[in-house]
Amino acid sequence: MPTEAATRAAVIGLDVGKFSHWACRVNGRGEVLESGPVANTERDLDELFGRVDAGTLVVVDQVRNIGSLAISRARLA
Repeated sequence: MPTEAATRAAVIGLDVGKFSHWACRVNGRGEVLESGPVANTERDLDELFGRVDAGTLVVVDQVRNIGSLAISRARLA
């Protein structure tokens, strides 16, 4: 049975931090498309989410506090 991530065209994983996050985007085959730091600002998060399709799965390692801005910007993208 395929996982939800395997059925998506791309997945973004965010390791969130207080001032910046580490974002890793992979395609459905597991190939890394990009990996690097993203500032914890609306502008930088919107720029990251603006580069992907609407069906991209976003996974955040902390859903409260420092991860809340990333989650809210992903939902708006």
